[in-house]
Amino acid sequence: MDAASYLNGDLPLSVNLLDLATADALSQEQEFMRREETAANDVIFAFRGEQLLKTNQDGAVRYMSRRNAVFFGETHDSVRDKQLATRILHQLQRRRNVALGLEMVQQPFQNVLDWYVFRATPSKAADRTLFRETEWESRWGWDFNAYLPIIKYAQLHKLPTIALNLEAELTSRVRTHGLLSLSSAERKRLIMDPDGFRKDTLASSFEAYADAVLRPSFDAHVAMGMFAHSDNAFSNFVSNRILWDETMASVASRFLLKNPDYLLCGLVGGAFFLIVNL
Repeated sequence: MDAASYLNGDLPLSVNLLDLATADALSQEQEFMRREETAANDVIFAFRGEQLLKTNQDGAVRYMSRRNAVFFGETHDSVRDKQLATRILHQLQRRRNVALGLEMVQQPFQNVLDWYVFRATPSKAADRTLFRETEWESRWGWDFNAYLPIIKYAQLHKLPTIALNLEAELTSRVRTHGLLSLSSAERKRLIMDPDGFRKDTLASSFEAYADAVLRPSFDAHVAMGMFAHSDNAFSNFVSNRILWDETMASVASRFLLKNPDYLLCGLVGGAFFLIVNL
């Protein structure tokens, strides 16, 4: 009698039958509930269009649950950001069918996520396999253990988990040679709405956005030695960034078109949500 039988609903779940890491993740359910009760009266400010309105936890979750997609902007070295995202995911799952999208995993490794969520027996061995087979260390690099609780939550609750990101080989090529280095097949796969993509980048507001939001990030990368300050460097940096944005949006959109009854919860870097007043 294995843990998979319990997770499939065949028998009541007993954490004593699971390894310590999985048992700990399951025991956090009660901690989620306790924190949610404690935070029920927290004051939360949220945008509705251009208005900043005061609400509470229940109001915020109800609002999010009526959307088809919600994105959690996280700081990569913040454990608390991942904990908050997991709590919100838990709340939303009580109201809707939800899926988890991950910027941290690149599209060629979708089959690894499918295996981990739907076929692997929850265990430390499965966690290690996920880390190895997604090439986490070389392709993402940030602390795997900080992200593991939300990924394991998806595994334990059998939530579809989607690899949002494009492969590093392509981002490296675009950083060096620009968007024209992509083949027609690659552009078709990565950019679902090429007309909208072109329109957005040609809009008069885009230059101001690039200067206010992307330029500081580029300068920081140059200072760290990650970019040479050549004539085309900033242009290629912007091309890489907007392709990254567009790819994740395209993957999310394709999933929702195929699964319209789902709410997609994307965990992505908070920098993707920086805005500028024009």
